[in-house]
Amino acid sequence: MRLDAIAIENLASLLGPQPVIDLRVGRSPVGGAGLIAITGPTGAGKSTILDAVCLALFDETPRQRGRQGNSSALLSRAAVSGRVAVELTLDDGTPWRAEWSIRRAHLRLDGSLMPPERRIVCPVSGAILAQGAAAVNELVERHLRLTVAQFRTVVLLAQGDFAAFLHADDGKRAELLTLLTGSDLYLRLGQAAHERWRVLNDECRTHDDAVALIQVLDVTARDEAENQITAFTTATIGAQTAVATARTRQQAWSTWREAEHTATTQGTAAQHAHAASTAAEPERTRLAQAEM
Repeated sequence: MRLDAIAIENLASLLGPQPVIDLRVGRSPVGGAGLIAITGPTGAGKSTILDAVCLALFDETPRQRGRQGNSSALLSRAAVSGRVAVELTLDDGTPWRAEWSIRRAHLRLDGSLMPPERRIVCPVSGAILAQGAAAVNELVERHLRLTVAQFRTVVLLAQGDFAAFLHADDGKRAELLTLLTGSDLYLRLGQAAHERWRVLNDECRTHDDAVALIQVLDVTARDEAENQITAFTTATIGAQTAVATARTRQQAWSTWREAEHTATTQGTAAQHAHAASTAAEPERTRLAQAEM
């Protein structure tokens, strides 16, 4: 995350619209500076500038953490409304404008303080990316990957809190520094690689167990099995030959039966023809005598 600009109006001691603090390169008076000191007398609003950043993102400030949910108390006493707009660029280059505003009922000084209004807008297109406390909190934590407590510890260290960071246990400091430097990406890649290795290793173990169940034959048993295979192969070939011979014989028998049936049919026809010829003999004789 990179801060680009901070706009404040009627926040604590900063009464009225304040000049926009533009941190982008080439913007006056501090744009592009590698290191910026915020100086001034007590009550000038130095910490309020840092409060504004935390308010826009989390609706909470380091000075208010003992009274969470009472960020509206930061509205300037002589104002009926106040607002903060923080422009920033995420690690992936996405621009955001986080807005926080507060007002009194009916815009009267004696009006009750209304709940803060929050939203995140794309400064390029004007599209509203999130609106309302729950949606803004979810979007901020998902993209910044920092809780408000972590943000206060490593980004906005309130007065006296730097020592608390230095004296934090190694685990907490390592976690926060990992988030800040972006090395958590490599941590996640390492975890994913380890998980992939674990799954593949389990699969290999399963296959190894299956292989271990396979019984390996000794030389004598293997020779006996090979002899049995040879005998079965020879018997199979013999059976196939016998089947082929039987099929040939069956085909020859079928051909013979068909020829026998044909001969029988033809013999019967010949007998019928001879009987007919014999029956017609007297008629032929009569006709021959008639012609004489």
